[in-house]
Parts: sequence; C-alpha cells; structure tokens
Amino acid sequence: SEFWRRWHISLSSWLRDYLYIPLGGNRGGELATNRNQMTTMLLGGLWHGANWTFVAWGALHGAALACNRAWSRRFPAQKTEGAQTGPSVWLSVGMALGLTQLFVLLTWVPFRSANFQQATDIWSAFFVLRTAPEAALSLPWTVWLIPLLLVLDAALGRGPVRRSLSRRASAFASAHPFVWWLGLGACLALIVALYPLKPAPFIYFQF
Repeated sequence: SEFWRRWHISLSSWLRDYLYIPLGGNRGGELATNRNQMTTMLLGGLWHGANWTFVAWGALHGAALACNRAWSRRFPAQKTEGAQTGPSVWLSVGMALGLTQLFVLLTWVPFRSANFQQATDIWSAFFVLRTAPEAALSLPWTVWLIPLLLVLDAALGRGPVRRSLSRRASAFASAHPFVWWLGLGACLALIVALYPLKPAPFIYFQF
C-alpha cells in the first residue's frame, strides 16, 4: 500500500479521490473495502489502455492490496517503544520491501507486453533462465537480483553495502577535480554505450 501512495502520487490521488472514495472507500466493511480496491485498480488498469493485459495488471495490484490489508489486520505493526529497531524488524522490513519490489517488477510484464502470450514468455524466461523470443528482458534473471539485494541492504538501515557505498561516495566527493571529472566522463560514456539503438515509443502516447 505504501508503494501505491508513493510511486505515482498524482495518479494514486486521482484514483483515491474520484474512484475509491466515491465507491465507498473503507466504510463498508472488509468485503466491501476489498471490492472497492479491486474495482479501483481494475479501472485504473483499463484507463491505461483498451487491452486485457492492462486489466490483468490492475487485477493483480488489486489482489495485492487486498492481501496486504488482510495481512496488516492479522499482524498489526507494533508501535511500542523500541519496536522499530533490532534485527527482527530489519528482517521483516527488508522482506516486505523485497517482496513488494519483486511483485511490482513481475507485474510490469503484462503492463508492457502486447498480449498474454508475450507476458507468459517473459515470465517463463525469467524463472527458467532462458531468453524469451520476444522478451524485453535480455539479461539473466540473476542480474535483476542486484537491485533487490541493494533494496534489502538499505532496509537494514546501515547495511554493509550501504556503509561501503557511503564511504566511497564521500571519498569520491572529496577527490581531486581531475578524478571527479574522469569519473563523470566514465558515467556518461557508460550511458551512451547502454543507450538503445532504436528509440522506444513513449508508452503514454497510446492512451
């Protein structure tokens, strides 16, 4: 739920104010709230395009919000003094962030795919370690674990990777100007090298 509050604030606010609340919001009990969330996300998915893949994307997020709500009611967050620190809290926060990140990345597949066949090809390639014939993902799935591990490390507050990066960032910031500009040039060269050869059409043009 926090992902939806922060990811696309303008869209999330619009969906909340003009769809979710007029439908009844969370004022009608658990079943009605889940229905309103699912309806809102289905319409939010359909707003992106007249394709069943967008409807499926909205349904997946609606189901995830319902599961998150049920989980939060079954296991409410502890607000007592000192409950927000410690390895157990770091682990639970890291698992929550990691699971959310993985879910969001996987559900982008039907959102960006032209049809369900392409979406299943990409999902299949992701899990069985092969390249899909029409997939937008061309790197091994293990590469996508790197940002996930960084998210988990950041969730630990002061994880080892975060501390190491902080030290290197501080050293780079205080380095000689020649080193600073050399590093900046290397970053720009990397961006140019990785830039796609063919420009991708802006996805919102189709709406």
